[in-house]
Amino acid sequence: MCNPLKALNGKSIDAIVVGGIGAGAINKLNAMDIKVYKASEGTIQNNISLLSSNSLPELSINNACSQHGGCGH
Repeated sequence: MCNPLKALNGKSIDAIVVGGIGAGAINKLNAMDIKVYKASEGTIQNNISLLSSNSLPELSINNACSQHGGCGH
């Protein structure tokens, strides 16, 4: 199972860009005041640019993957 909080290894961040994520992980990240954004196709640099220009959609539990597998998280 995915565990984004463990992957952060105690680092302090305010946003994360993901290809897919479950509702539990979104809830945990949001509870730590970390916003979750949906990655666009393309490079990491492209996604950083889109995030910087507020062009990536913020995810909520309504956008979460319903099961592990098929959504890329």
